[in-house]
Amino acid sequence: MFNVLLAEAGDPGHPAHAFFVKRYAGLEASVGALREAVASGELKPDTDCEALAEEFAAVMDGIQLQWALDFASVDTAARTRAHLDRLLRSVTVSGTGLPSDAHTD
Repeated sequence: MFNVLLAEAGDPGHPAHAFFVKRYAGLEASVGALREAVASGELKPDTDCEALAEEFAAVMDGIQLQWALDFASVDTAARTRAHLDRLLRSVTVSGTGLPSDAHTD
């Protein structure tokens, strides 16, 4: 239903249009946090912060779609954690992923 609503909300006259525009505009906060992490030396200097935030949103939307189709076999928290761990290993200066006590739910 989320994806149907999102597709329908592509029409600026749709009642949910503003909601989805605001939802994806919220990525700017993530981009800001990522830029701060680059500036502090936690993330590699060549990190594309905009692409990273967009990728994470896309992965989350995809996991959400898979869960909607088969919620019994899709562990959204585990998939999110695994993705974030791989992502962090690729962009952190230290090459480390999520701490073992990090929560994604």
